[in-house]
Amino acid sequence: MTNFTKLIFLFLVVYLNCTNANSFDKISSYQNAKHPPFYSETFPLDSWGRTPLLAEARAFFKYADGNNGLLANEHGYQTHNHTLQQAKSGIVNFYVMNNSEWVKADVKINYKAETCIHARKIVSADFNNDNVIDFAFMCQGYDAMPFPGEKMKILLSKSSNEYDFQVLHDDVDFYHGGASEDFNGDGFPDLLVGTMNSPKLYINLGDGKFKYDRTLSQIKRAFSIELIDVNSDGKFDVISGAHEWETPTTIYFNNGKNEFANFGGLTIPPVSGAGNVLDFILSKNDNCLYVMRTGGEKGNRAIWYRGVFIQKICGKNSEVIYENKDWVDPTRKSYKFTSMRWMIESEGALISDWGGFLKIPLK
Repeated sequence: MTNFTKLIFLFLVVYLNCTNANSFDKISSYQNAKHPPFYSETFPLDSWGRTPLLAEARAFFKYADGNNGLLANEHGYQTHNHTLQQAKSGIVNFYVMNNSEWVKADVKINYKAETCIHARKIVSADFNNDNVIDFAFMCQGYDAMPFPGEKMKILLSKSSNEYDFQVLHDDVDFYHGGASEDFNGDGFPDLLVGTMNSPKLYINLGDGKFKYDRTLSQIKRAFSIELIDVNSDGKFDVISGAHEWETPTTIYFNNGKNEFANFGGLTIPPVSGAGNVLDFILSKNDNCLYVMRTGGEKGNRAIWYRGVFIQKICGKNSEVIYENKDWVDPTRKSYKFTSMRWMIESEGALISDWGGFLKIPLK
């Protein structure tokens, strides 16, 4: 091999590694979650090796070498089996796809804080500006009275296969949802996080450390949040939802300065019996907004978190394009999971992000 050939080979190796390392959006968690480079129809087994992993908080991504990756958080408790005092912290694992099977990845985690009691969502972006994907954990705490809340946590990369797990901010709250975008124009992903009450904005200092900035008080409650450019003006908007019998599902439009609190909103029509709002996606196929819901209405515990409903909003038109009140996850026989948490867009369809058991073609 000549010196010139060696130089070309070295250039290609560096180029491909940089390309793979940057195969994600450094700022927008929405892009990383809703338009990932792949989706999976298979599951790793849980930590006990008994059943397909049930991980409410998870993130798909690409490792620097191009392999498919998965970060998952398993709960260490169940509210019907454990009191607040008995609730254990969750289990965090990295996985890699190897010969069409998920196996635990050789990724080192330096634990500088306990894992979440209840991680509800993982938000992915480059929080410490090193071109390696990082992961912020929206931690809500024990999911029953007295709902004590807990601190958010974050996995910050030290390299492509080593992370520090640490507290994101010392505030304690019921962090149920969140999304990242650059709110102050410094090129770093900031976090808007949903709570029992109004969502809070935390500004990234550039190294993965955050400071509280303000509360968006116009939004009364936000369990589910995404930051999406709904009206195609080049600015991200806020979409928030929770329990519709308590607060409406609303789009808050960006005024051009990343301000929303006093700049109007568009209420999404409610769906009877499906008032628990879980997820949002703006389709690249038809530019319509899709809202994933499950059962919920005031005073009716019988339908609580039962069923899957997909609502389509195009302009002023709203319709439910999929409804299954008796839906049960067919992949996990040992635990009757009666609602879906997340959806993505792939192959011209809306797909449940884990497993191909729900696929709705977009016309």
